[in-house]
Amino acid sequence: MEYIYGTDGDCQILKTVGRTHSNLSGFFTSSRESSGVTVIDKCRILDHYKADEDDEGTCYDWYHIADRDHYEDRTVAAVENDNALAELSQIVMDHEEAMAELSELVSEIIEGGK
Repeated sequence: MEYIYGTDGDCQILKTVGRTHSNLSGFFTSSRESSGVTVIDKCRILDHYKADEDDEGTCYDWYHIADRDHYEDRTVAAVENDNALAELSQIVMDHEEAMAELSELVSEIIEGGK
């Protein structure tokens, strides 16, 4: 089921799209994942004011809602970013160590050639 939040004039609305009609009431929470971010919406269903279906059988329902709370949980994205930074940091450290070893080797070659 897909949940689409929006407005119609001064009214907040929620449209559901799915294989079957929805039957929402009371307080409702939906969440979805997007690029490591969990998007969470909470609202209070006031009334179900419209239902429809298209030729392919997709069902649409519209609700008036109130008290919508929208927030994003970026914990997963932050952990992924931290892991990527740790990986990059390790690569830089490995290169710095390799450069130090190479510098030492070049110094030994230069000194040995004198």
